[in-house]
Amino acid sequence: FFRIWRMPMTATQGILGYFYPAIPVVMDEFEARGIYFNEDRYCKPFINDQILWDYFGEEREIIHNHFMNNHFDGTYTFKEEFDNQRKLTDYFKANPQGWAEDRLISLAANVLFLKEDVAGEDAVYHPRFNIEKTNSYQYLNDDEKRKLSDLYVDYFFKRQDGLWYQQAMEKLPVILNATDMLICGEDLGLVPESVPQVMDRLGITALKVQRMPSDNIPWYDPKHAGYMNVVTASSHDSSTLRQWWHEDRGLSYQYFQKQLGQYGTAPWDLEPQLAEMIMKQHLYNEAMLAIFPIQEFLATDKELTNPNMDEERINNPAVFPHYWRYRMHLNVGELLNHDDFNQKIAHWVSDSNRI
Repeated sequence: FFRIWRMPMTATQGILGYFYPAIPVVMDEFEARGIYFNEDRYCKPFINDQILWDYFGEEREIIHNHFMNNHFDGTYTFKEEFDNQRKLTDYFKANPQGWAEDRLISLAANVLFLKEDVAGEDAVYHPRFNIEKTNSYQYLNDDEKRKLSDLYVDYFFKRQDGLWYQQAMEKLPVILNATDMLICGEDLGLVPESVPQVMDRLGITALKVQRMPSDNIPWYDPKHAGYMNVVTASSHDSSTLRQWWHEDRGLSYQYFQKQLGQYGTAPWDLEPQLAEMIMKQHLYNEAMLAIFPIQEFLATDKELTNPNMDEERINNPAVFPHYWRYRMHLNVGELLNHDDFNQKIAHWVSDSNRI
């Protein structure tokens, strides 16, 4: 309702998308900021000898001979038949090479800006999300880094707010006036300042996913959730709690000690008693609603967890065109027979006044 994330057909990863609508960067702005804009350097994947080594090691020569043009100055570009993610993906469908495919597709995203061709007008440009984490950015000089970083901050955090506020205020009041249902906004990820302003003005509840805080903190503590919030431990687009526990062992250790109040070393797997603590922290607070994927309830009972935790994820937004393949490994009849589990969950719901 504020903006969408749009991907060109040449891309297969969401990282090569940009917000729409958005006020893009035009050529005059590069000049005004003292940025010498080289479209090949900024908009094409930057590849040099060191990057090839980092990505492919001893196989780098085989890779660049087959997929790339060698400019004999220490830099390379993809050959025309492989010069975007879509072409690479189509090639590997016919010629499977699992070890090289992911790395080449990732390398194809090593750009600083995405070019948008506008009919009848000069091309405009959008900074790639997380520009500072690209290998391409690391090979700029300090002056270029500073200027591009300033432009990035302006693009994502300043210039768009008025436009996005206007977009939301044209659409959301119409929806609110058309229904008696409660409206909840999925205000996750990169949240511009206009989002809470509009939601507060219109009385729309916000969504708090613990591991996706809008503030610069490692996780959100549900005890801080005010009434106009929906809290949850995971979403359909995230990994499950059991998967998340393995994604960053350092973060899991901090969470184990600081959020769950435990001592010693965090266990290798998320144990049922720890999953119970997480669920209770989300249930016992001031938020209007607490809603969870069923996988997180099942994680509180060792007998009911799926032996393969990777089968529990619902969606991975980075996988195009879709990922939605979750199927519960139990059936409803089996769940009905687990009286202890059902009574435990029922008690949590009633005791936390969430009936």
